[in-house]
Amino acid sequence: MPEIQEPTEEIGPEYTFKDFARSNTTECLDPEHKMNAYMRDNGIGLLPNVAALDIEDLNATFACGAIRAYVSIPLGWFIFDDGRRVLIYDEDSQVQVNLELGTGEGLTDVDIIEQVIAQHVNNIEGAEWRTMELAGMKTLATRGIPIMGEQVDQVYIVKPTPDPNTWVICRTTCLPEAIVNTMNMVEVILGSLKYIYE
Repeated sequence: MPEIQEPTEEIGPEYTFKDFARSNTTECLDPEHKMNAYMRDNGIGLLPNVAALDIEDLNATFACGAIRAYVSIPLGWFIFDDGRRVLIYDEDSQVQVNLELGTGEGLTDVDIIEQVIAQHVNNIEGAEWRTMELAGMKTLATRGIPIMGEQVDQVYIVKPTPDPNTWVICRTTCLPEAIVNTMNMVEVILGSLKYIYE
């Protein structure tokens, strides 16, 4: 099995949302768009409230209660919040970026990564994994995860919040050939997080 390819080093200021936008219109922000309506009507999740729109850089910012934060995503991508998690995805569901909170007294980012390995990776035959840091965040990259008849890559990134006992856990799922570009986008998305705390 080929080694997991790490994201390129041109992460952060080298990329903006515009690099990953799939549309230059706001169609994906319409609650009645077929994707948003399907998620709503089937009780899967709701389109979060749009807090800001940047037409120049082709992104929209959403207020997401599930992660108690504002998050920006490129135009042409979709997002829902079901109260427990936020999911960012493309229309074909070939790429999914799942954001949720991990909380617990004394919980560390190392604890979270170890829990993921124990619960979701060690029991999958043939899966390979490695830990690393991306932009100072603890990260677990996995390959060979069987989902819907395909072998996919999953990357977990644990991002701190203002609460020392709360972390944003980002799980990205996509095909191996898309992982580098997807993770560069995820880095931009995570960099946009602004937490909502009283």
